[in-house]
Amino acid sequence: MKRNTLKTIILLFIAVFVIYGSWLVFGPIKYMYAASKKIPKAINEIERYIDNNDYVSANIYINQTENNIAVIRENLKYVKFIKLIPVMGNKFTQTEEMLNAAQSICFNSSIIIESLAELGNVDQYSLLSSLKKYPSEIQNLITGLNSLMNNTDLLADVFKISNSKSIDSIDLLSKLLEIIQPLENHLFKILGYEGEQRYLLLFQNNTELRPTGGFIGTYGILELVNGKMSNLFIDDIYHLDSKVIGKLNNEVPDPLKKYLNMEEWYLRDCNWNPNFPSTAKDCLNLYQIESEDEEKIDGVITLTPNIIAELFEIIGAQEVGGVLFESENFTNDLQKAVELYYQERGASHWERKNIISSLANVIIDRFQYLNVVDYKNVIDILSQGLERKDILLYSNDQNLQKLLSKSNWTGEILKSDTDYLMIVDSNLASFKSDQYMSRNVYYQLKQNKNNELIVTLTLNYQHNGDFSWNSTRYRTYTRVLVPQGSELIEVIGAMDNDRSSKKGQIDAYSKHNKTVFGTFIAIEPGKSNSLIFKYKLPQNLREQITERKYDIYLQKQPGLRDVQYIIDIELNENFSNYSVNIDEIIQDNLSGFKGKFELKKDYLINIDW
Repeated sequence: MKRNTLKTIILLFIAVFVIYGSWLVFGPIKYMYAASKKIPKAINEIERYIDNNDYVSANIYINQTENNIAVIRENLKYVKFIKLIPVMGNKFTQTEEMLNAAQSICFNSSIIIESLAELGNVDQYSLLSSLKKYPSEIQNLITGLNSLMNNTDLLADVFKISNSKSIDSIDLLSKLLEIIQPLENHLFKILGYEGEQRYLLLFQNNTELRPTGGFIGTYGILELVNGKMSNLFIDDIYHLDSKVIGKLNNEVPDPLKKYLNMEEWYLRDCNWNPNFPSTAKDCLNLYQIESEDEEKIDGVITLTPNIIAELFEIIGAQEVGGVLFESENFTNDLQKAVELYYQERGASHWERKNIISSLANVIIDRFQYLNVVDYKNVIDILSQGLERKDILLYSNDQNLQKLLSKSNWTGEILKSDTDYLMIVDSNLASFKSDQYMSRNVYYQLKQNKNNELIVTLTLNYQHNGDFSWNSTRYRTYTRVLVPQGSELIEVIGAMDNDRSSKKGQIDAYSKHNKTVFGTFIAIEPGKSNSLIFKYKLPQNLREQITERKYDIYLQKQPGLRDVQYIIDIELNENFSNYSVNIDEIIQDNLSGFKGKFELKKDYLINIDW
């Protein structure tokens, strides 16, 4: 009897436990499921009301969405035991993070939308004005949106948002805010809401590499008023330069004087200084002298053909002036249209670059037909172009210039207390040979018995082209920018001129808080050649080594394609336990290591041991 009673009690206990446990688990799941089903509908309503400028109704649904997310978050804590399941633990944590991000988005967007609701009918100016008032909310939105875009699968699972249009809209908003946010309250001025803005456009052809991106064969003037383009003028730069031949009587940079036999410094060669803010001032000065344009220029924008080629991936192939342009081979096709086949379309040599203006108008016209995904991809191209320095910006407004510099969009020589390296090639009368050049860099740092830090920098050039209409022997004046106070030991491979056996002159000087070494080298088609710089780093870097830390900032030349680097470090230190942010280590030992990577953008290498 006692045994049966005990058995009954145990069974009853188990039954109560199962019922209570089920209530604890399935109850919260039921509430979470019900809340998640309401969210997709609310998001559709938010989009619809915003499209109709009804921000009051949109905000109601934003608040409803935030409440539903709060319900999911509140009930999620009752099923935290899922974290103990190995496969589900990470997923659960990601879900928690995503919910936090989603609630933050709702909270911060509600603040902004509420201010829009007070304005009634909202135009572009009002929208931008509202964004300007909430910098911290915008930053929170960017953080939250990025978090959501890193978890698109979970977004579909938890919020039942599988609509690709909604996902793309979230991604577009995130990318757009990231571009706008660093500009703070200068956006209105940039877009011409505070008066017309005029920008000098410089099209830098990086198949003929110059210090800030490429040879400037074409220029333009862009005018913006109230957020719209009021005028776009594009012209052959030689049309300006030809008007002032023999009239400038200005100082020509020595290498241009020696290797190009230049007697005057023209706008087409204004980008000689590798520090782009300095180059921009030189270009503005030469433009205003040559053009006699007395109207104010507010800034300078440069871009390489890489950007245009990538835009053609979005807008598709376009026929302009009887020439079919598409993403693949865009630069080469444009060069042929301008240099070889202009007579076939009825243009004279003076008019041969008119096709570039027509091309720009076609691209601008196609933009009105883009969808959300296309615009998202355009922003990606612009963002990556700024990062790779295929786009450079300069503003005469020094406050705005500081913000652009902070985002590393200005191509300036960066200040650094660490080791530093920037290699700057300048194609001098080599046609468009850069498209056939391969480069690699070998940076070797050794600490000698006197604890001095000795660098052997080897620049290897391979010319993969031949003699043709757009290629010849490669002639480059190469500058190496290194830490201020570095001492040159020797240079191997410098040439006085192409096809000359005479050893080249080495220029050594200080500029932009850096020590600069410059010299000339030439590479015949189908051949390779090397420049080797050997120098001693300054004392302050030796002191950093004693703290068991070494960093080197590698700054990429604008317009240059990706270059393979090998970093070889050998110090009088124990490297048995070191860390470094280089993906591929090809060799290491107790006193150092050798690593390999592609330099695609500016990069700071950190080494600790």
